Amino acid sequence: FDTLVEYLAICDYLLLPLKDNIANKGRWPSKICDYLAAGRPIIATRVGDIVDLFKNNIGYLSNDNPQEFSKTIINAFNNKDSMLLGNNARRIAENNLSWEILTNDLEKFYDKLR
Repeated sequence: FDTLVEYLAICDYLLLPLKDNIANKGRWPSKICDYLAAGRPIIATRVGDIVDLFKNNIGYLSNDNPQEFSKTIINAFNNKDSMLLGNNARRIAENNLSWEILTNDLEKFYDKLR
């Protein structure tokens, strides 16, 4: 895990290309959590629940074909403000998706069920 963190830290952008199919629509790609924690802009395809996450201005979304995905990568590299998106990603990891907040939300949910 430590090696993974080091590799993510040296990246300018983190890529998450997913094919728009039933399997990817119905799952949470766990690597997105590591990407958010790394504090780098994320370039991903518009598939599943992660689309809503990008409303927090954490990176760039693309259609799920290689031509569009490569154009999105080039556009990201040409955008001078891209690193600000990485800061937004890290903020999401530290706040909205922190274990402390998620645990508290889950406990509140369980309390409502009682």
